[in-house]
Amino acid sequence: MAADDPMFAIAYYQGKAEQFLRTIRELGFTHAQIDTQSINLGEMADLKKLHEDWQKYMALALELGLKIEGEVGQKTPDGDLARSGKGRLNVQAVVGEMKGGKRG
Repeated sequence: MAADDPMFAIAYYQGKAEQFLRTIRELGFTHAQIDTQSINLGEMADLKKLHEDWQKYMALALELGLKIEGEVGQKTPDGDLARSGKGRLNVQAVVGEMKGGKRG
């Protein structure tokens, strides 16, 4: 059973990410998606802190025995580097994101 990224994002933005991860593990979840950047904070976003938090919660999830599921690209075209236009995939961007060059 997996907890997807919108569930984690809501807990994260409410300051309850650690509690969320511990609770889903207790409930029997086996997989989680960790997303600290799904809500566009615009100029107020501290991208370094968001990435550090992502690393922190990834480590906690793994420590709790959860397996991590990931996604590449965005759910909408706005800001999605995986889309190169006209329904085509930007393979270089996808591979870069998969290797950790850009967190989505």
